[in-house]
Parts: sequence; structure tokens; C-alpha cells
Amino acid sequence: MTTDRSLAEQVLHEVHGRAPGWRLGSPFRGGLQSGAWSVRHDDGRTAVLKLTADAGWARRVTAAAGPVAAVRRAGYPTPAWSEVGTTTTGTAYVLQEFCPGRTIELVDERTAAAIVDVVESQAGLDPDPGRSWTDFALEQLGDGWERLRSSAREQGADRRLLEVCERLADGAGSVAWPRTDMVHGDLRPANLLFQDGVVRGVVDIEAIGSGTRVFDFATLLSHARITPAAVERIVTAGARAAEAVVLRACVAVVLLDLVRFTGERLGPTPRDRGSEIRALTERAETIERLTP
Repeated sequence: MTTDRSLAEQVLHEVHGRAPGWRLGSPFRGGLQSGAWSVRHDDGRTAVLKLTADAGWARRVTAAAGPVAAVRRAGYPTPAWSEVGTTTTGTAYVLQEFCPGRTIELVDERTAAAIVDVVESQAGLDPDPGRSWTDFALEQLGDGWERLRSSAREQGADRRLLEVCERLADGAGSVAWPRTDMVHGDLRPANLLFQDGVVRGVVDIEAIGSGTRVFDFATLLSHARITPAAVERIVTAGARAAEAVVLRACVAVVLLDLVRFTGERLGPTPRDRGSEIRALTERAETIERLTP
């Protein structure tokens, strides 16, 4: 996504052809791979404009419109998309309703319970069988495993992290993986809006697909600030959603891919990377202990 104001103005100008009256506000800040703008309508309504000039992500955004509408009809708490499209210059955009609420930094047992409720509501929704997160995870654990390990190693993963992820991944192909849940694909606290202790909105949902909701539990477990009781609650829910070996393997994929992604995105910061790697390793070892 992008926070380029001139590009956002151009996109909103094209949106005016079908949905006039919107005025560009200021960009939202935060997140590693997404940016969005506040917009206000002449009648007082507020909304969020998201846009991207990246061709690959643009295809994903436009393809996600149908699945997003489908899970909303099933009651999933994600904001409605009122306008989705691609401009004449190839920029994809989404105009979505504004959802009140705030993100959280620390996941404690109470907020973990609220998040678990949301992920459990994804069971059986199967919004996009053509985009399978189960297939993605199994490919990473199979033919792509050495490539994933090598990429993570290049970005700072040390022997201890690689070894625990190897143990977590062991046996991944020995069981049948669920395929018919909804998968958010990037379920982190930064993408969850809380109000009165309840998740009111799940945002940044463009990577939506089908597969096993365990992948979202694994992604949540990669968040840095989670209390021990909350970790245990999430692990218990993830191991209940599928066999424990599926959760373990998803955690291995998510952690190594996170090391790869943040390293490539943020560049080398040796001291910070060292503390991050240690924290991820300790989290992986905790999950290993909780899923014998």
C-alpha cells in the first residue's frame, strides 16, 4: 500500500465518477506492508481509502472483494468494501467503511479470548478455495523448506531458532490438513480493532483465503507482546482446531517467514535483530513444550 498523497488524490478523483462527495484526509500510520487514508464524505460519513500500485498486490486486492463480501454475510466482523477497483494507471483501491476501535500492543488472557472467538468464527467459511493457505504452508514445509530456512538464515536466524523450527515442522505431512476454514493471512494485533473488550473490526484482510484457521493462530503467536497465559490459551485453541502437528508446523513457517520478511523489509539492524531472534526462539520453544 502507499501513503503518496498525489496518488491518493488521483485515485479518489476516479472514485468520484461512481461515488462522488469524498474528500481526502490524512494517512493512517503503522504497519509494515499497508497504508491507508482517512476520507470524509460531504454528508459527514467517514471511510478508509486503501490503495496500491504494486501489480501483484493489486490483483490480490481486487480478487478479495468477493470473499470479503461472503464472510461479512456470514457475520465476520470486517468492514464493508463499498468500492473496489483498478484505476486507468493500474492502481488498485478499496474504499471501506470506517470501523471504530483501537489496536492493542499487549495480548493478555482476556484479549486472547476475544481473538480466539473471532478465529473460531472462521471455521468452515471457505471463502476462496482457489487461494489456499493450506497449500501455501505445505509447499513451504515441502519443496520450499530449504529455501525458507536459507532465507531466514540470511536475515539473522541462528542455529537455535532453525533447530526448534525444524522440530516443530517434523511430521507435518503425516496428517490431513483442514482446507475449508477462512484464513485471514496476516492476523496480528495491529489488524484487530477492539472496543469494550470485544473485537469490533478485523482489517487488512486482502490476503483472505481458505485453508486451516490454525495458520491465523500461528500468526498471532508470532506477536512479541503476549502474556504466558495468553500464549497458552491461543496454543490450546490452535491445537484444538486441528491436530497439534498442524499448529506446530504452521508456527515454524510463520516464524521463519517473519524473520525473512522483516529482514528484507527493514534492512540490517544487528542489535534489534538479535533480540527479536531470541524472542521468537523462546516463543517457539514454549509452543514446542505446550504441544508435546
